[in-house]
Parts: sequence; structure tokens; C-alpha cells
Amino acid sequence: MTKQDIDALRALCAAATPGPWRAHSGIDYTVVMAPDDDTTDTAFVRVYSHETEEDAEKAHGNAEFIAAARYNLPRLLAALEAAEAQMKWLASHLAGNTFKCPDDQRNETCLEQEGCEACWLAAAAMARRETS
Repeated sequence: MTKQDIDALRALCAAATPGPWRAHSGIDYTVVMAPDDDTTDTAFVRVYSHETEEDAEKAHGNAEFIAAARYNLPRLLAALEAAEAQMKWLASHLAGNTFKCPDDQRNETCLEQEGCEACWLAAAAMARRETS
């Protein structure tokens, strides 16, 4: 993901109603609700009007996903940015260090490009050894 992608998702989170959100299903509808004040919830997204039990199950699953995304998307973005910062730190501290890529198909590290998962794991292990 690019910084612009992350910034756009953060803007969406900031513009959304604060959580926690929850899914609620009635006899023929499913909505996503959020707190309006300290005592009541306001339904603000109608996910589905359903006619069959299968429709109801899908609608409730969709509503649960939307509600969970409100809480978890900001956390995932923070974790992604932390992981990217760690990768940049590793790359800067391992500049000039070479080792055989654990992926047998390569002869040298691939960290100068994107880096494969095996190289990043090996680099992290090397960094732990160097800082211990």
C-alpha cells in the first residue's frame, strides 16, 4: 500500500461515526448501529432487507464485517505503518551486510529491492543478534 492509500483510509476512518459499531438484525432487515449518546443506539446503515433465512445470515455477516472494520481498520493501519518503519530500520542498519538469501533460488540478499519474506526474516534475526 502506498502512503496515499493509507492516508485515504485514515481519512475515511476520521470521517466515520465513532464506535463501537454493532450489527443488529430484525425480522426482515439488518442494520449497523452506533452509539448516539450514552444510552441509545442509532441505526445508520441498512445493510439488507431480507426475505429468506440465507439472505438474513449473509446480511448479518456483512453487517458484522462492517462493524468490525470500524474498530479494526485504524489498528491495522497503525500495525502496517509500524511494520514498514521496522523494515526501513532494518534496511538502513543492514546496508552493506550481505548474506545468502534463505530462498535457494537467489544467490544474494534481495533487500535492496522489495525483499522477499525469507530475507526480511533473516535480516530481523541478524539485527537481533547484532543488538544483543
